[in-house]
Amino acid sequence: MFGRSLVGTQIPFYNVVNYGARGDGKSDDSQAFLSAWKDTCGSEGIPTLIIPRNGVFKVKNINLSGPCRATKIHIKFQGQIVAPERDEWEKSVKVEDRFSLILISYVNRLTIYGNGEINGFGSSWWKCTSCQRPKVISFEQCNGLRVHYLSIIDSPRAHVTVDGCNNAFFSHIYIRAPADSPNTDGFDISASKYITIKDSIVATGDDCIAINGGSSFINATGIACGPGHGISVGSLGRNGEVDTVEEVYVSNCSFTNTQNGARIKTWQGGSGYAKRITFEKIKLNQVYNPIIIDQHYNNIMNAGGGVQVSDVAFRGFRGTSANDKAINLACGSSGCFNIVLDKIKIVSSKPGNPTSCSCDDCVAIIGESSNINATGIACGPGHGISIGSLGRNDGHNNVERVLVYNSSFTKTANGARIKTFSDGSGYAKRIMFEKITLNQVHNPINIDQHYANIMEGAGVEVSEVIFRGFRGTSANDKAINLGCSSEGCFNIVLDDIKIVSSEPEKPASCYCSNAHGTATSVVPECGSLLK
Repeated sequence: MFGRSLVGTQIPFYNVVNYGARGDGKSDDSQAFLSAWKDTCGSEGIPTLIIPRNGVFKVKNINLSGPCRATKIHIKFQGQIVAPERDEWEKSVKVEDRFSLILISYVNRLTIYGNGEINGFGSSWWKCTSCQRPKVISFEQCNGLRVHYLSIIDSPRAHVTVDGCNNAFFSHIYIRAPADSPNTDGFDISASKYITIKDSIVATGDDCIAINGGSSFINATGIACGPGHGISVGSLGRNGEVDTVEEVYVSNCSFTNTQNGARIKTWQGGSGYAKRITFEKIKLNQVYNPIIIDQHYNNIMNAGGGVQVSDVAFRGFRGTSANDKAINLACGSSGCFNIVLDKIKIVSSKPGNPTSCSCDDCVAIIGESSNINATGIACGPGHGISIGSLGRNDGHNNVERVLVYNSSFTKTANGARIKTFSDGSGYAKRIMFEKITLNQVHNPINIDQHYANIMEGAGVEVSEVIFRGFRGTSANDKAINLGCSSEGCFNIVLDDIKIVSSEPEKPASCYCSNAHGTATSVVPECGSLLK
């Protein structure tokens, strides 16, 4: 069955056509592929399986498995592989065998190349939510895998799954499915290490890339994502599971009309961790949730436990948000730690219509968060950068060690804000806002311990808060508002502040209620700040 050999070294070629594949798009060529693979896998040297151009090969449920005698294998894929329609699948393939159109397992040092295409014909499956919908191509326990220049379209479920693999490299992969196709992840990575996905286009109805439990050292670079649900770490911790993900690097990627951009999603009730994760140099175009940590995935709020999220950096984000809340850090009871937001500029996708740009907090730092660093944030329009709200519905919330530095606010409802409910408990402490530029901000400095106008109760304890190096204009007469509860706020520092009215003829003012601390070089003066 050899195609040819080179002088001095025999390099065997195995063409599926020579094993009976018709390539007419109608005949079942599965057995021809399996026979050709058997000889390829059992060969010595560096054998090549050939799927020739101009052929349309219909296959179903083929398992190209190893381990192989060959130390290295190539698949030269130039033609097209198509899946059967759903009716044919269900009639000819057992339910337990419908997991993948193509499964490649226990094959080491495999290289696939050649500009081939796989069409999963998923449209006949998508409306059947109860069906066992197959994936297009799955790699299991494959080490040293290389896949280049491959197109995969319309999978019934996930397009590419990588499970239990080590040292895999994907480049120039094109994946496409409609935005409303369910569960059609581009890449699903699980229990794998040292996986790189580079210079690829992914447009699907679910995550462009999903990085699941047991994965580490994952690199996604140069990915154009959209439509879809963004690039996600998780979901982790479902059904009480222990899941871990670490050492993830996503760089130089773009998101267009996606539901999410950079996302970490975990379930309450599970355990494990997601740590040492970086999203860097990200472009956004009408993304609904550009930056999101969601530790209450599927709206499960009080199941206890939770996956620990820490050492996460979001750096160099630019573009537009289609949602009011451009940055959402919704951490669970176990907290998020060492979260870095650096050099981020996300604006509304509707800048010409200020009445519809009712953006919420540019950054919301809610309960059980600590060691949060937001640097170089350009916020506006929106509601500013907020600690809270904390203590809602008698809740107990803690936030500490927050630094917001070298950031600007333009035409926002607030600048630096701490907001708590009077009927809750907990604390917000060791918080610093420094080197802040203001342009027509309605409430430049705002501590609001009567959020939603709830006036009774001791409330969340606010202490050790520094506002330093503020410059700019206030669109409100009250430039500084320290509205503390009856229990008071303590160790509040106002230092080196100059805020004037955006209307030159109107003076700006400072209001303090039960606020204890010091004011040094502050304009407007805050004489009512208690010692």
